[in-house]
Amino acid sequence: MNPKSALLIVDVQLDFCPGGALPVPDSDKIIPVLNKYIKLFSRQQLPIFASRDWHSRQIKHFKQFGIASLFVGGLATDYCVKWTVMDALKFGYKVTLLLDAIKGVNIKPRDSEVAFDEMIGLGSQKTTFEKLYKAMADNSETFHKKGGKN
Repeated sequence: MNPKSALLIVDVQLDFCPGGALPVPDSDKIIPVLNKYIKLFSRQQLPIFASRDWHSRQIKHFKQFGIASLFVGGLATDYCVKWTVMDALKFGYKVTLLLDAIKGVNIKPRDSEVAFDEMIGLGSQKTTFEKLYKAMADNSETFHKKGGKN
């Protein structure tokens, strides 16, 4: 992960959680995982953004913060997460999908799987908290062994 990375949490709001107006099944299960990502990115002093079911045609705020890569988790895999990832890729961002921090609606049984395949097919990478945490720890050790030069 580089200093131009950011965490983007998509549409984790009450309407999409159990008991909400448009609940995503088991969506509450990603919240503890997202909290771990938030702590990880906070410790690295990397930006954290959250969207709330609203999408701008131009994503100027990322360009103003110099963001080059986004790590995306949230709701719902087969709708807002998919469209957010597709837009980010279209605008030239490197996107990593947080597999353990997304949930889909799955109106049709394979909707999330199809969305996932589409995002990966368009160039998104994938990871989990454990893999990212290990990569960041390894990178930190390498950084310190080189005397602060990465």
